[in-house]
Amino acid sequence: MELSDKTALPPKVKSLISLAVAAQIPCNYCVWSDTENAKRAGATDEEIQEAVALAALTRHWSTIFYGMQVDFAQFKKEMGGE
Repeated sequence: MELSDKTALPPKVKSLISLAVAAQIPCNYCVWSDTENAKRAGATDEEIQEAVALAALTRHWSTIFYGMQVDFAQFKKEMGGE
């Protein structure tokens, strides 16, 4: 699936975001397609690997915080939020 160029994000960024999500779903079709789209948009192997690694890191911390039932209000306060 080609992503439209008429949006706020450039095609490479959109493809990398889509790849990161696809890696977490997981969807083999999407991972392949998004990787190809990212490469066509100029993404390097390093950028592709970083996008997937960031998706993994987000899921990792989400699992820890959610599973340990960390208080959300306290988390926001400690992170400089409300």
